[in-house]
Formats: sequence, structure tokens, C-alpha cells
Amino acid sequence: MQFPGSKSLGVSGAHRTCPREVEGRWLPKLGRMVERVFVLRSAAWRLLRLSWLSLVAWVGLCGGTGPVWAGKLEGSPATSTKAAPVAAGASPASASAPHDAPPGASENAPVGRDVKSSPQATGGDNTTPAVPPRTTARAEDRFLPTAHSHNDYHRQRPLRDALERGFASVEADVFLREGELYVAHWQLEIRPGRTLESLYLAPLRERSRELGGRVHPGGEPLWLLIDLKDRGEETYQAVDALLAKYADIVSQTKAGEGTDKPVTTDKPVRVVISGACPAETIRRQTVRYAGIDGRLSDLDRDDPVSLLPWISADWKSQFKWRGVGEFPAAERNRLRELVERCHARGRLLRFWGAPDREELWTVLREAGVDLLGTDDLDRLGRVLRETSEPIGSRPPGH
Repeated sequence: MQFPGSKSLGVSGAHRTCPREVEGRWLPKLGRMVERVFVLRSAAWRLLRLSWLSLVAWVGLCGGTGPVWAGKLEGSPATSTKAAPVAAGASPASASAPHDAPPGASENAPVGRDVKSSPQATGGDNTTPAVPPRTTARAEDRFLPTAHSHNDYHRQRPLRDALERGFASVEADVFLREGELYVAHWQLEIRPGRTLESLYLAPLRERSRELGGRVHPGGEPLWLLIDLKDRGEETYQAVDALLAKYADIVSQTKAGEGTDKPVTTDKPVRVVISGACPAETIRRQTVRYAGIDGRLSDLDRDDPVSLLPWISADWKSQFKWRGVGEFPAAERNRLRELVERCHARGRLLRFWGAPDREELWTVLREAGVDLLGTDDLDRLGRVLRETSEPIGSRPPGH
């Protein structure tokens, strides 16, 4: 039987539909399928782009601006990231940013721009008022020699919050990008104007001038821990060059003339390099502005204290106790042993990664740990002020 309109293929006893008829029937369907694939592909790309823009907007809302590289990925012209100098009596948040920066670009935006000063900024008005540093210490904000502000740049007012609470040490993580030292924990946090110089060194110089060569009213030094996040050798060279510009406030060590004993000139700021630290490069320097943040493996080194002032370790890799329940006797003995070994060499001991718990702070202080890191400045300050601080004996030279 042959269907109407079909053609015989010339095969005896059998009839088949003509291939041209099949081709004419399926080609339109195939075309529609291909068209749908392209439509779905286009929709997927639009969704991906929308997700990326949403991410950039979210980061901007959390941190006051989008990343340095966000504008470049969107095709906008590159933005200058050089920080403007900090005027006398002004905070880093009030310094001027480049006029070609995108709206809401940084804490250092020109007057009139409505930006948040940090991820912790709150209130209806997003601008941060320029509050001059307090030049006199209150009784409740006396110097706290064991208080360390972990990731200090995450504070609402970097550096200033720690100084006004009497903290002895602050921490700044840095990335070297396009010749500038940006302060951030992750690359996504990099912001125009938030640099090591604008947030820390320039304000410290200004404060030192206001207080007659001091950064703490009582004349105690401030430790500045600089954590190199990547490109250790290259980043350190940039840090070293920047510190040399601030030799009037940063302690420096020179190789002794005719002797192996180095000579250190103390200034109100003492710098320690951590993270991707090129230790051997620092050891070879005849003039240096920073020491090395050592590890437990460095405990038995003969480096002078000016070169290796700190020993730092990850609390969670050394101890199982997290501040809950009884501190195991074996771990207590281990902690005291580490403190004694550090102090025998004249070095300070610090742990990172320890929970912000008052029970743990008490144990660390009783054992004589020299620096207690925290993200909660007020709580640690209250705990230390309520007791005789410090409990442990500090090594000589500190």
C-alpha cells in the first residue's frame, strides 16, 4: 500500500517514504531546537552577569565600595588607587580620594560623598565624622601591654579604636597591587584608599607629633604586625621602602660597625613582619625597620631579639582546649613550657586562632603569654582592666 503523495523507491513489494519528505519534516524541528538552545544559552549568560553585578553591589554595600578591579571587569576606565595624604588633625577616613574614583569608592572619598567607613559602620548617615584622636588617656583606657587587635583594619575606625583603648599591638594584612600596599584580608576586600600608609603609618606620624614623639600617652611603644598575604619578597621590598619614609616614628636596627652586635634605635612604633615573610632577606639587611614574626620552629635560633622579637603559633594546631571546661593538665604544662622557652630567649609569645573566650584569656595570662589577640576590643579591654594586667612576667627588653 502506498500513501498518497509518497514515491516508490523502486524496491519490489515494498514502498518507503521519500528521504526528501523526511528531511522536509524534521529540518524545521531541528532548527527550532537549535534556536531554543541559543535562547537558553543567552539567558544563562544574562543570569551569570546579573549574579556578578549583584555580588559586586553586595560587596560594595558591606565594605563601602566595590573591589579595585570591579570597574575594570565592567569595562570602566582604571581608577587611580593612590591615597591622598592625611591632613594634620584629620583621621584616615576623612582624607581625600582621587576625584576619578567611582561613587562610594572608599573611606577616603572627597567631602560630600556618602560612603561607609568600613564593614562595621552603622547608622543612618553613612559618612564617618572626622574625630581627632584623643590626646589624653582615661583611667579606663590605660595602656594594656598584652592586648593585640587581630585584623585591626576590620574595626570601625582602624588603629584609632585600638589606640584609644590602650592596646599594645595592631595587625594589618597587606597585598601589593599596582605598586600600592592595600590593607585587606582577602583580595575581594581591596578598596581604593585603604592602604598601609593611609590607615596606619600616616595617622601614627600625626599622632606622634601631637603627643610629642609618642603614640601612647604614657610613652609605651606600639607593635605593628604586618602580615604579607602573597608575593612575599616583592611585597616586603615595598613595605621596607615605605617604612624608610617613616624612619622618624619606626624603630630601626643597623649592623654594628666592626662588631656583629646590631644597634637598635627605638622609636614609638615597632614593626614585625608575618605571613609570606622573606626571613633570610631580612636577616641579610644591614639596615632594617622590621623584625620577624617567628614560629615555634625558630625557638632555638640564636637571632637577636631585635631581629626575632616574636614567636607566634596557631592555637588550634597546638592545643585541643577551646576555653570550655577544664584546661587539661598536660596542655597546661605544654603551654608553660612554651612560655618559658620564649622568655628564656627574650621573645614574646602570641597565639592566633584562639577563641574569643574570657576563660581562655585568663589561662593565657596566667601562663604568661605576652599578646592576646581579639576581634572584640571592648570585651578584652574590660577583662584586662578588671584584673592586674599583665599577670605573667614579660621577657627582658620588652
